[in-house]
Amino acid sequence: MREFFVYILFNHSRTLYIGVTNDLVRRVYEHQHKLVGGFTSRYNITQLAYYENYPTALAAIEREKQLKGWKRDKKVALIEGANPHWGDLSGSLNERFECAMSLAGSARPEVPGKILRCVQDDGLQPSGNDA
Repeated sequence: MREFFVYILFNHSRTLYIGVTNDLVRRVYEHQHKLVGGFTSRYNITQLAYYENYPTALAAIEREKQLKGWKRDKKVALIEGANPHWGDLSGSLNERFECAMSLAGSARPEVPGKILRCVQDDGLQPSGNDA
C-alpha cells in the first residue's frame, strides 16, 4: 500500500516550510542536501518538525493546502503538540521506515522515488499521474 506525507520543515530561526511527498525519507534527504533549489535551500530549512501520512495523494495535497492556509501560531501549536522541543525528527525516519519495510518483507529501493510536488503554492491541480 502506498503512503503520502505532509511534512513541516524548519530552520534555526524556525522559518517553516510545508510540503507533500510520496517518499518522506528521500524528500527530507533532498532538502537537507539542497538537491532541489528553492525556498528551503535559500533559507537552509533542513530540520523535520512534523509529518502526517495519508493513503492518497489527493488527501495529502488537501491537507497541505489546509495547513498552508493556517496562521503561523496555529502551525506552531500543531508542531508543539507532537514535538514540543522542536527536535529534528529526520534522524528517526530511516530507523522507523527501514523497520517497517523489513517487517513487510521488502527492501528500500536504491532508485530515487518520484517527487510528488516540490514547489510551494505552485497553484497546480493534482493530476492522475501523481499517484
